[in-house]
Amino acid sequence: MFLSHTKNKAFVFTLCALLFSPYLLSQSLEEQKPPVTIGIALSGGGAKGFAHIGVLKVLEEEGIPIQVVTGTSMGSIVGALYAIGYSPAMLEEIALRDNWIDFFNENPTREAKSVFQRTLEDKHIVSVPLNDGKFSLPRGFLEGQKFSLMLSKLTLPYHNVDDFTTFPIPFACVATNLRNGEGKRFVNGDLAQAIRASISFPSAFKPVKIGDETYIDGGLVRNLPVSDARDLGATFVIASDVASDLKSADSLSSFFDVMNQAMGFAMKKSDLEQIALSDFYIRPPVDDYTIYDVGKVQELINAGEEATRKQIPELKKLLEKYSYSADQSRFKEIELKDIITFDEILIEGISGDDKMIAEQILNFKSSYQASIRDLDKAIDKLYGTGLFNMITYRLQNKPNNEGQELVFMITSYDKEQFAFGARYDSFYKASLLFSLDLSSVFYENDLLFSNLRVGDQFQLKVNYFKPFTFYRTSGLNLITQVQRSPFNIYTNQNLSSSVNVEVLSLDVLTGLQFMKNFSVSAGTHFEAYNINKKVGETLLFEEINSNASAQILINGDTYDRSVYPTKGYKLLLKGEASQKGWDTSKHLGQLSFLWDQYVPLSPTFSMFSKIVLGRTVRNNYNIPLHYYYFAGGTLPSTLFEEHQFTFYGQNVQELRGPNIQYLQLGGQLNIAKDFYLRGLFNIANLSNTWDWDANYKNLEDGFGFSFGTPTVIGPVELILDGDDINGPFSLRINVGYTF
Repeated sequence: MFLSHTKNKAFVFTLCALLFSPYLLSQSLEEQKPPVTIGIALSGGGAKGFAHIGVLKVLEEEGIPIQVVTGTSMGSIVGALYAIGYSPAMLEEIALRDNWIDFFNENPTREAKSVFQRTLEDKHIVSVPLNDGKFSLPRGFLEGQKFSLMLSKLTLPYHNVDDFTTFPIPFACVATNLRNGEGKRFVNGDLAQAIRASISFPSAFKPVKIGDETYIDGGLVRNLPVSDARDLGATFVIASDVASDLKSADSLSSFFDVMNQAMGFAMKKSDLEQIALSDFYIRPPVDDYTIYDVGKVQELINAGEEATRKQIPELKKLLEKYSYSADQSRFKEIELKDIITFDEILIEGISGDDKMIAEQILNFKSSYQASIRDLDKAIDKLYGTGLFNMITYRLQNKPNNEGQELVFMITSYDKEQFAFGARYDSFYKASLLFSLDLSSVFYENDLLFSNLRVGDQFQLKVNYFKPFTFYRTSGLNLITQVQRSPFNIYTNQNLSSSVNVEVLSLDVLTGLQFMKNFSVSAGTHFEAYNINKKVGETLLFEEINSNASAQILINGDTYDRSVYPTKGYKLLLKGEASQKGWDTSKHLGQLSFLWDQYVPLSPTFSMFSKIVLGRTVRNNYNIPLHYYYFAGGTLPSTLFEEHQFTFYGQNVQELRGPNIQYLQLGGQLNIAKDFYLRGLFNIANLSNTWDWDANYKNLEDGFGFSFGTPTVIGPVELILDGDDINGPFSLRINVGYTF
């Protein structure tokens, strides 16, 4: 019995050993596998770097833990955010949500600009900065204000962490020292500033100064930072490479292509060295994309996913010999807050009046807290003053950890530049614009704008503005100008003569902005003018007449953008009066009212309207020619602009009278990205008498359609208009900004 029982025990023991030995063996073998620290190196490549998000997305889904991250240029943005806790899903959401093209537009929003500044925008094709009165090429096209603000906002939870190796995933990024051409690995400091240095692609972004050194894009020395990942402790490095390949000489069609190719030779050599140091290489299929394809984010992310999914079996096979947990849960995702709190506000980099302006706009001291939205709006408002070219911020611990301080780093902007513009239209043909803008000429923060327009219309205009307050929202405005413009005289719809009106004028105005979008100004206007019948000759001033008047103007502007606005309104109210006793040859008074409005009815369609009312209250039949109201043509006039208006269906200046009643109604459809189709109807009465009960037979009407798009040289439009549905029709073209 005992023997039998013993045999049974032996049998059970043997059976268990046979059943569990594979498991025990595998456990033993697993314990014998060397541990691994998996790192990933993300290359630069501009917009193609969005593919890195797809790579990270698949690696996470497959349970491959990333324990070290390095990045260069665009790879530094993706890598840094991933390292501080942004999941691939969050990165994808940010990439798809943000308008990346807008980051390359350094202009402040129209909402942040003063009404005065809104009248000065969008006239030039190119501008060149001046340094001590001499032309100087910029160190880069972009200061990087919007990029820097984006980075400050996204890295906000880690503003207090100076050591990048203590992030949830240790991180480093690479930049190039502009003094000696050597690579700089950033593993500590201000994270947003380090990334900004790494993405400073030459000619695109201005270099970044950190401490005593200046840095540009890290791609010039190490575009694929594999060695940096190894130095941070990675024993197995995955390289994600989206850099552009070298092209054939015949395919280099632009200056930028040649420049990229020249830099690409050194980059290629470095890339090959870094690839050799990697353990696994992923090359997403992005060769058909360019570094500027920021509008193809989803396609690029998909390309990264596609390449990684195909290579996952091979990657897992390589990792089989290492010990790592595929079930290792990812570190805790970053927690984003809508409100920040602090104990003190510091402003660095500026002094004097500039600092006082910043302190008033960035005043959160009453609550010592701010929402991210309010912080963005305050910075936008400060940037909109035109006094500063870089505003960033950092939330950091005070000395001895006695609370937190919100530190703003600000760089003043001395606006001195020469600018050039050009346009063409079917009536005035080609016109050129040369501008010189200076600041702090006689007093701190004053402005001097000089414009020279040449073509069929001539204008030399000098505008000096001396602010009364820090914000440049009130002040003294002195405007002196010489203008010459052809005027067509029509009789019974037939062109009877053409003359040149030549005017030398001086305006002395005191202005004040109120209610954010309105300004009021009042002052005096002096002019000497001449009607020159010798068309084509310039500034003869043979028979000089003079005029002195008092005037008051109220302006309003809430357009969301200056070209093809979709919402908002513009308002002008002007009253002007003169007496013969004021050294003037005419005795007149005029009241003018202009109203333009856009009302969006859908994301792609807006209705618009225009109302013009103008009345000459004295001396209707004996006023200077340029004080008549004119309507006709499809091109807005900026010379004598308060008296000349477009009117579809009529020739330029075909309608004339000392009084005007004008209505325009239309619709604007965004038929494709940045392509607009417009249709409108206008009706007007220009006559010698003001009469609300005007006979409809005296009304002129017309209609038109236009197709256009904004471009780097200004809007380009084709316009078809007429006054009868049966024709005839006129086809006109406008190219360039209106000036």
